[in-house]
Amino acid sequence: MKLSRLRFIKTYKLILIVIFSLQGCAHSQIYKVDEDYFFRVTSSDSSGLINKSDTFQMKITNSLKLAVLGLQKAEWTNLATGEKELRGITNNAKTIEIEPPYKLLHGFLTLLAPYPSASLPLGIGYSFEATHSFYYSDFKEKGVTQTTTVKSIDSLLFHGHKISTWFFVGNNNSHFKKYGKNIIEYWFNESIGFIKWKYYFPNGKTITFEKL
Repeated sequence: MKLSRLRFIKTYKLILIVIFSLQGCAHSQIYKVDEDYFFRVTSSDSSGLINKSDTFQMKITNSLKLAVLGLQKAEWTNLATGEKELRGITNNAKTIEIEPPYKLLHGFLTLLAPYPSASLPLGIGYSFEATHSFYYSDFKEKGVTQTTTVKSIDSLLFHGHKISTWFFVGNNNSHFKKYGKNIIEYWFNESIGFIKWKYYFPNGKTITFEKL
């Protein structure tokens, strides 16, 4: 009897966590469930020459499994090939963090740099560190330590208008010996979200996401 009661309490708590997580996601002012978001994704070589350019679609949906972790599901699609990849997104009133695709980019090195992430309220000089353990990559045992800093207030041209943004820079603090320093720069606006983010790799190559 006590065991059944304990199981009921645990199940009830889990249901509450899922409900509150989904409610928190629903209150997001930026990314909406069942809406499509499009990004131009370009790859450039060490000389700055673009050698690949595709349009990626990101669609947000609720997931009971991910809601326990405070996440929603982000389905990425390469519109040129039809290939898809499921990732997560933290999407609430305090924190916005997108997990970009990495399999669609045919490599895992983008995992070394932090995700595009913003925790409100923001301020210049604010810095945060995290260690991610990726169970689907070379980093599943030791994890990757990453640091991100709000560098400045910047502006970007978006849909013909100059938009004020927060400018972030992040990089890995581990795995230097094998993979070097992998850097991400990104621009965030509280109303639009992540307008642009760019990965810099030690070999001089870059990958850029730009919101369309």
